[in-house]
Amino acid sequence: HRDNCMNNTMVIHNVLLSEGVDPGVPLYVSTALSKEEMLSLEITGPLGDPRVGLKDLFEIYTVITKEDALDISPRAANEDREYFAALDHLLAEGSEMFVGNSVSSFSAFVLIDRWRRRAKGIHYTGGSLPMAERGHLRPEVSLSIPTLREPIKWVFTLHYSLSTPPAKEALDAVRVAVLSALEHTDLIPVCVTTSPKNTKIATWLAHNGVRVIYHEPLWREQLSSKLAVDEEDDILNRFLRIDIPTLGFLDEFVLYTDTDVMFTGEVTWQTILGGETKFQMVHSAADFSTGSFYHDEPGEEGLPMFFSASEQSFMRSNHRGLNEGVMLMNMRNLRETHGAFLQFLLNSDHLLRSAGKGNVDAYNEFYKTSRFNLFGGSADATILPYELNWKHYWRNNTDARIIHFHGPQCQDIARARVTGEVPEMRGKDESFGAALSSCETGGNCNELCEQYRAYLEYNHI
Repeated sequence: HRDNCMNNTMVIHNVLLSEGVDPGVPLYVSTALSKEEMLSLEITGPLGDPRVGLKDLFEIYTVITKEDALDISPRAANEDREYFAALDHLLAEGSEMFVGNSVSSFSAFVLIDRWRRRAKGIHYTGGSLPMAERGHLRPEVSLSIPTLREPIKWVFTLHYSLSTPPAKEALDAVRVAVLSALEHTDLIPVCVTTSPKNTKIATWLAHNGVRVIYHEPLWREQLSSKLAVDEEDDILNRFLRIDIPTLGFLDEFVLYTDTDVMFTGEVTWQTILGGETKFQMVHSAADFSTGSFYHDEPGEEGLPMFFSASEQSFMRSNHRGLNEGVMLMNMRNLRETHGAFLQFLLNSDHLLRSAGKGNVDAYNEFYKTSRFNLFGGSADATILPYELNWKHYWRNNTDARIIHFHGPQCQDIARARVTGEVPEMRGKDESFGAALSSCETGGNCNELCEQYRAYLEYNHI
């Protein structure tokens, strides 16, 4: 499986960030390229990438090359390859962590050797190690990226405009989501954000163990041309999630949530897939790194072809209104359909207008109507258990793992209790008022909002 030889090369900085490689540790790059050549690097052809140069890598990490370490021209590495290969091997052997290309024989030797010594090492291209897969040098366990990788990565997005920074309530929601996840789960939190690196929220996220990926969408200018100035930030915030599969994550699946969530219990593969039996079945049937793909039928619990989601506002058996605020993302298939999905969104005035009003059904619409739909009628989505997208206006449920403050937020509920009126907020429809009423008639809003506020009392951005 050598189709992964160029994977993630142009977003290797994101691979390192998402894998928790500390930017404070110097990064030695084993290459015959000069820094100038790396900054102008391009990948063309079938495996090409629209990005040019590794500028982001140099901005985030302290990059060291042979010209820094040995005061020689990088081209000297080509003139005496064996000598410099041995030198690079010695440096790799003593490093805190090694990150290599899975197709490279040099990297494969180092990765297998480090596994035997229980030293840290990953291959940034994802997938399998062809050397091990073909039996040339096989370690006792597979060094391929597991299909059901643990710990599970939890990914959320945050758009941050310096001209119109997020409201305090929006940043409070981010804080509660992170703090509750750290308290109740073993998930690895990753934030994809347009924020500059020196903002208060970016600093807070990094300080609290969130792996932060700084990302500027390549399609932002195209989106801006279709929108009024006051619409762009809201819609960009909602659509930022669609780039997640393209950003260099090694995981085959990640858990995505909006930021208006609160974790109340552990989230495992067993809870995501609907139980231990399904987990064991998927675990034995699927090995995406070697081409053994598996997915469950749409409308069932289990592993998705594209994404898993739960109900929008009501618990129904036909699953016709899926909520995209909590999703299990099939990164491989979403990445392969990303270009078509993006153009579908940018060419859909209906979806752009709906997103501006807070109604986002982009995944439901595209994977129902596009050529990628295999089953017709509804989106090609499997179902997440209700407990992973439990609405605060539903009844109390001690088994809920993720509370989604879908619709009225805690500040809306507090204002409504004081004034007796539904807050007038742009883009809210009758379902907002209905959800607010449910808080008083049968929901668990007040107790959950007390838990929400407790996180804010003792932690400050």
